[in-house]
Amino acid sequence: MNNKVLKSSKVENVNWSKVENVNWSKVENVNWSKVENVNWLKMENYSGRNVIAFSKGELKWNGVELRLSNMCTSPIKLGDLEFQSAEAAYIACGFDGRIPQATEIQHKIASMNNGMMVKRKYRFKKEYEWLETNGMHQSIWRLELMLWLNWQKCLKDRDFRNRLLSIPDSYVIVENQNRILRDKGRWGCKNKEAQLECDRIMKELESVADEVGLSKKEIENRAELGSWKKGTWVGRNYQGKILMECRRALREGTLPRINIDDLNKADIYILGKKVKFEL
Repeated sequence: MNNKVLKSSKVENVNWSKVENVNWSKVENVNWSKVENVNWLKMENYSGRNVIAFSKGELKWNGVELRLSNMCTSPIKLGDLEFQSAEAAYIACGFDGRIPQATEIQHKIASMNNGMMVKRKYRFKKEYEWLETNGMHQSIWRLELMLWLNWQKCLKDRDFRNRLLSIPDSYVIVENQNRILRDKGRWGCKNKEAQLECDRIMKELESVADEVGLSKKEIENRAELGSWKKGTWVGRNYQGKILMECRRALREGTLPRINIDDLNKADIYILGKKVKFEL
């Protein structure tokens, strides 16, 4: 496996028109039920040597901003509302849009620009409830939903699509959750050795920051980039798998492996109307 990092000039010279002109009609007749689904629940162990571990949107790798988080702004239309991030749209789906209290909350979520603020304000409200529908456990179709939302970003947000395609297939994409205590390696991965190395580098750079003129953001970026390759990243890595599935589909000119029938069985309502998901 080639672990060599591509030069940023190679990324900038990619012919993105080849992606934009994909003939999607070629994949309309594929029997997706026969395509092996993503193994969401498998606990992964990734060598740090082959990992791109994103966290904050400001992080840059090889000249490319790793704005891959669901919190990052990228408008998505869902039903009659437009949400400013995948995180906001995802959380809005957790409210039963058939009742007045929920539709009011969905309106408020759509008006917010900051995905993190949406999560902090609404994710843990008592009205927020994901139901098991038609015998299908919520954990699976919720992941299918987030995959669908990220695929909408790929189709409609050129900058997001280009960032995703700038990461070579030889690299595993991981959401770095070393500093997130609540999530125990589900949506991303944790790596204790990498975190210790990151802390070490930060202390070292902070000691000379004034002398060499390093900002806090520059220190954080250098520390994170300098620590990825240490140790092993462990977790189910839901978000990383979602992004890699989107990357695969874009590269191959095909569609992501989403069980659209199961997603529609989830009975998601926005402002009183059931959302019909399509690919």
